[in-house]
This record gives sequence, structure tokens and C-alpha cells, in this order.
Amino acid sequence: MIREDSEPIHTWFSLSYSSHLVIDPVRYERLPLHLQAELATMLNQLQRSFPDVNPRGDEMLAVAAYESEYGDLSADEMHQAEVYSNEDERHDECDHQDEAEEFDCDVELHFYDWRGDEHDHLERVQVPIETEQQARAAGRTVVSRTLLQSMPAGWQGRFVTLLEAASDVDAPDAESYDIRFYTADGHRTTDPIPHYNRGRTELVPAVIAP
Repeated sequence: MIREDSEPIHTWFSLSYSSHLVIDPVRYERLPLHLQAELATMLNQLQRSFPDVNPRGDEMLAVAAYESEYGDLSADEMHQAEVYSNEDERHDECDHQDEAEEFDCDVELHFYDWRGDEHDHLERVQVPIETEQQARAAGRTVVSRTLLQSMPAGWQGRFVTLLEAASDVDAPDAESYDIRFYTADGHRTTDPIPHYNRGRTELVPAVIAP
């Protein structure tokens, strides 16, 4: 039975700008079996209702991580996060009389992610604490916030109820997740789902749940 007085899904995210919900079996498999079955049924119905959003052959992978500012990354953390900078090239056109002096050139320090997109030192990045192989073995389910907010209001309310039940289970959670996307042939790509846009993005379902 769907609780009509339950909250819509955006309240679960509160003021967060998170674009995805990660469902970790470590927590949800400790729910009573009937609640596990209900959650699985709702997720399957969601996939059937929006078949073009996340094709079965594609993969959304949640890698356990922690957040850091680009400017605070060590060399090892940059390697883990697949980040590089222009540190080695930014002084190439500078005329320094003493190599030991403090460099103060016009070229700013910038960082670049795996796509080659540029970031400044104050922007935040996810630093993985596990390998992709370990993340796949964890069996986490990743669901787009945009997709969840496109569910009928009653379904959103029931989904929140299930999330609240799982939040009462004593289980470890990762500090954060690095959400990665792969095509059916294994190539890493950008998010295939329209980005969450402060609640204004909505998808039209192909099937209406009874």
C-alpha cells in the first residue's frame, strides 16, 4: 500500500545537488525480505517505464570515494582520480633568473579531469578509495535523481519510505561515490541522463505503472 502522505523524492536529497542515488546491498540487504522485494519491484518498474534512459547494456558504476579540492590533491591522489595539471608547462615561457626563486607567472595553475575538462584549484573532485573491480563486486545500484523525480508522486512517497527504512539499518556507508558511466562496449562516457536541474528536469515515461 502506497502512503499518500509520504514526502516526494527531492526531500530525501534535502538541499544536496547530488545527481544520483546509490543503493548499496550492504545496507539494503538487511531490510526485511518483503521490503527488499518491494524496492526491487519498484526499481524494475522504473527501468521498464524509462527504457531509453539507461539501456540494459550500459553501466553506471558507483566507486567509493572521498571529496577533495583539486588544489589539495597529492600526486598519488591525482593519479587515483585520473587528474592532471599544467604544472609542468605553466613556467615554460617565464624568464626566471633563479630556478630556486618562488615562481609568480601570469599562467594560472589549472587541473584537468579524465575528459580533459578544465577546473580551478577550489573546485571539488572525487578521489576513489577502491578499484573499479572492487566497486563492481560490491553490486551497488545507481539511480538518476532525474529519473526518480519523474516517478508519479505516490511512487516517490513510497520510495522515500523504503529509503527511510534502510537508513535505520546499522551499516557502513561510503563518504561519497564517484559515479562513472560506460557504454555497452565498455567505453567510458559522460552521464547519458539529463543532469538534475533543481527539479526542473522531468522525463516522460513509456509505461505508466498501475
